[in-house]
Order: sequence, then structure tokens, then C-alpha cells
Amino acid sequence: MNKPLVGILGGTGFVGGNLAAHLCNRGVRTRILTIHPERHRDIKVLPCLELTKGDIFDPTALARNLEGCAAAINLVGILNPRQLPPRACGTGRGPPWRPGLG
Repeated sequence: MNKPLVGILGGTGFVGGNLAAHLCNRGVRTRILTIHPERHRDIKVLPCLELTKGDIFDPTALARNLEGCAAAINLVGILNPRQLPPRACGTGRGPPWRPGLG
């Protein structure tokens, strides 16, 4: 029987990386969405880990990343809101970001 798939948003940060390691070491399939997967070689070596390229502010990428997940864990932290992309704040191009997938 396959272990469930868990999606982690913010999985490349300190808490998320430790959680991903904990889950993977127990055989839980884990998927992390990141804009720059090439920057996270340290967690790529974890068994059962899948890094997917995408932006959490893109509803299509978010839905695709969480497809098939039995659980989703949101650990995204905004440390500097001035560096948020305009679409995250509801200004600029594209629809404003809002919680939920639809």
C-alpha cells in the first residue's frame, strides 16, 4: 500500500525542510512547490521527496502541486512584505492572490 502524498508550501524554509525530512524518513511521499528548485540541493536528496517548480501566487501552479495530496501544509511566511510580487497584493497584472483554490 502506498503512503499518502503530502504537499508542503514553504517547504524549503527552516521549518518546512525539517518537516520534509521527518516525513520522508518515515516513507511519506512529500511534494514541495518552489520557484527555484535548483537552489535546494540539500533537500533533493531526501527519499520520497518531489520538488516541483512553481509560484505559490499562481492558482494554476498551486492546484497542480496539490493535486493528489491527502494533506496540504502551509508554512509560507512573509518576512518582508515589500518584496512581495505585485500580484500577491492585488496590484499589478493578474488577479489578486487569495486563500483557497477556488
